[in-house]
Amino acid sequence: MLGAVFCFATMAAFVKAGRAAGMSTTETMVYRMAPGLLWIAYEMRRTGAPLVPRRKAATRMRTTFGVLAMAGSFYAVSGLTLLQHTILHLLQPIFVAVLSPLLLRERLRGAAVLALLLALTGALWAVRIDRALSEMADLSWRYGLVGLGAAFASALAHITVRLATGRSLGSRRTGLLALAYGRPPDAPETVVFHFTLWGSVLAAAAGLALGDVHGLAGGLTPRTAGLIAGMAGFGALGQVLMSRAYARAQAPLVALVAYAAIPISIGLDAIVWGTGLSLSGAAGTALMLAAGVLLVRAR
Repeated sequence: MLGAVFCFATMAAFVKAGRAAGMSTTETMVYRMAPGLLWIAYEMRRTGAPLVPRRKAATRMRTTFGVLAMAGSFYAVSGLTLLQHTILHLLQPIFVAVLSPLLLRERLRGAAVLALLLALTGALWAVRIDRALSEMADLSWRYGLVGLGAAFASALAHITVRLATGRSLGSRRTGLLALAYGRPPDAPETVVFHFTLWGSVLAAAAGLALGDVHGLAGGLTPRTAGLIAGMAGFGALGQVLMSRAYARAQAPLVALVAYAAIPISIGLDAIVWGTGLSLSGAAGTALMLAAGVLLVRAR
């Protein structure tokens, strides 16, 4: 999951650059997903992953919530500052922790609860609480509500990844667990392939219906090709790594690692854009590292 978080943080930098270059929401979604299909198909052949999912309903729900989360996030980031968007997305692991006991019968216990509090505190500290309050006071509510909905849909997408790929789910036949009961888990590559395929189709159809397809201004230049390759490559690799993580561990624990995106993003800002490292960022990063150590020791 740590590798997935790094890939998604890097992908977000390419997405933001693509939006700045004039790509629409639906175009960005297509460029983010469609080129990765070839690599994911190769991975399926290499690992022997079946094309048809065994837990079909879980895979369909994962695709639906994943597409909604991506569309909402890509739309919201165009009208929010990066800090506002980041603060809203900090709610996603909390949504997973709250919903998992209800939907998957999985819950955070003991040291993991303390780790969640440490990670959340560290994340807020890293983005500076004073700045966060000021930014959220000037929030555009239309984009803010979409961003909040995207975080909620993302939490449901993560939970349904666990439902589709989990090897040790509860034995209850009620609720969502009934969709996976008695069926062998799906390969992570199978789930990622269906999400990427149908997500690309739905995004392209929505773009055509809404007249949101503008094409690449000035043709396919080396810069735009690099942006598309970056968002597609890191996005596909992140999806595979994330799905493999949820296949091996309970959803609340895996989701908690998403807070690592904050120190990773701070590092990328410093390396790529030359942004200075702040004391609050360093302190917040230290708290999040402490949460990670606590999680590892708790196992």
